[in-house]
Amino acid sequence: MAGYTAVESLLAAGAVGARMTGAGFGGCALALVPADRLQAAADGVREAFAARGFDDPAVLAVATVDGARRLA
Repeated sequence: MAGYTAVESLLAAGAVGARMTGAGFGGCALALVPADRLQAAADGVREAFAARGFDDPAVLAVATVDGARRLA
């Protein structure tokens, strides 16, 4: 249920896409969020979790970088 809540709240906050991964004991939600919507998305997830009585989620922002390449 927490995973569904995370995905739905991320999409509502402006995520381009979101999905659950590793849904064993809570799992994780991955989302593509425009940089100008990051704070709103994080706040939306936290508010949705609080409204449903879930523990405060960890929200981590990451950025893409160039892929692997040969060094030598």
